[in-house]
Amino acid sequence: QHMVSINVNVLYGLGPPTGVYGDHALSEVYLNNRWLLVDSYTVDTQLYSVAKQAINQKGLAMGYGVHKGGSICWDGKSNSFVQYVVEDVEVHARPGEGKHSQFSGEKALPDGPASDRDFGVVSDLREFHKRVQGSPFAGLRSGLERVVFPLIGARYCNNLIHHMRRSAVVAK
Repeated sequence: QHMVSINVNVLYGLGPPTGVYGDHALSEVYLNNRWLLVDSYTVDTQLYSVAKQAINQKGLAMGYGVHKGGSICWDGKSNSFVQYVVEDVEVHARPGEGKHSQFSGEKALPDGPASDRDFGVVSDLREFHKRVQGSPFAGLRSGLERVVFPLIGARYCNNLIHHMRRSAVVAK
């Protein structure tokens, strides 16, 4: 997997904190003699439709798990992103050789860049968390938060997503 920072405002409306850059994994796929990056599988068709409609109605660049420039369709010929939407990203870094070794600490604006750091290919997430410093999500991976977030935070977020999907079914 390829680790980057992501503007967490992409999750606006789903409960997690916004205004920061957090860590995000992209899948690297080797097809036709080249590496491609993909995160378009992170959101299903029903949620994508409702989320895209919500951000368009609110005039947002991102939110509810999608970016206005994102897509859930992948042609297998080019990079495809639904959350991490950038123009240019390198896909040839070897494990442990990303451009950056710590998060910027910069405030992520709702209409700001989708990313401000490329950490490169990561073969082991534990190694990544040791090597890359400053993740605003580091606390969710240790101590009591490691137990509390999945039980409460993730459940809350999944409940919001469930209601968004239901609203799409009702509207049809």
